[in-house]
Amino acid sequence: MGEKYNPVNPLADRKTDHITLAVDNDGFASGSTWLECVKLIHNPLPDLNLGDLSTSFTLFGKKIDAPVLIDALTGGTDLSTTINSRLAITAEKYHLPLCVGSQRILLENPSLDASFRVIRQNAPSAVIWGNIGFAQVREMKNFQNIDALVSIIEADALCVHLNPLQEMIQCDGNKQFAGSLQRICELRDYLGIPVVLKEVGAGFSQKFVSLLVQQGFLNFNVAGYGGTNFALIEGRRAATQNDENNEFYAQIATTFAEWGIPTAASILETRRVLPESGILIASGGIRTGLDMAKSLSLVADLCGIAYGFLKQAVKSQEDVDGYYQRLQYELQMAMILTGSHTLNDLRNTPHVILPPLENWASQRNLGGRSQ
Repeated sequence: MGEKYNPVNPLADRKTDHITLAVDNDGFASGSTWLECVKLIHNPLPDLNLGDLSTSFTLFGKKIDAPVLIDALTGGTDLSTTINSRLAITAEKYHLPLCVGSQRILLENPSLDASFRVIRQNAPSAVIWGNIGFAQVREMKNFQNIDALVSIIEADALCVHLNPLQEMIQCDGNKQFAGSLQRICELRDYLGIPVVLKEVGAGFSQKFVSLLVQQGFLNFNVAGYGGTNFALIEGRRAATQNDENNEFYAQIATTFAEWGIPTAASILETRRVLPESGILIASGGIRTGLDMAKSLSLVADLCGIAYGFLKQAVKSQEDVDGYYQRLQYELQMAMILTGSHTLNDLRNTPHVILPPLENWASQRNLGGRSQ
């Protein structure tokens, strides 16, 4: 998996580091999503068959066969081209949405677009989202460059990822955040496609989501704590640079290794204030179909999975397809065992919330049901 440092294109080098460090270290997951605190109530005599289940729905005007988002991963390198091609083939084959990795690298070097173009080439009818960081949006004088990013993949939506924790731990990260919301609002008004706001491992609070809903945003990918830990990934990158300044950031990464709102809590926080017309994507440490079922029972609309797909995409196309098939069967199994014919049935299935998620929900007045 290793590739040597490229001083000519350090951003591409960072992309490769992210892939290698995540795959080789289980995403540096350092804590719990708290999804283990959600217990679905077993139905010993379900009145339905496997073939009766319905997991399809419409997303941004296109039919989706399952509540699985192949979430933001990578782009801009040869390895990324292989990974993205395999993921796109799976997205097209199984009618799944796919969010591309950060396209920031194309702002600095448009010639590296091959790893992104292969996505739409291999998934001509899939729901594809572009992806750019809020730090880049804040710095843009105009949004014409965004048009190119959207056009390259014929995007159905644009994800704006919010990653202040990661930026603060990167030696060369952006430390200027004031005015970002205004610029994101201006970008939303400029674009002719939906905007999805996504965290990168630290989750959303109800106060934050409420503020953004007031600004007209309705699509949120919570990306809570408990999955791939970019604080630790950036810390490990810094520690390998043999530089005093990088060592400073490596130590800080350890301090903030447990920072963030666990995924299950972030789902509850977001759903508490998101209108029914909004889209809530549960992500951050979701690895199985049972994780998906629990997230949907907390009233998520679909689930984003990045690491699980990445781990298979570096192997083969068959491994990517096989992983999705396992996810889908595990989700269907949870639906059978709760007597849920549809995804909406699953969202209304009885469940019990245990500590510490129960304590969080109580202190934060997030509700929750036990039947």
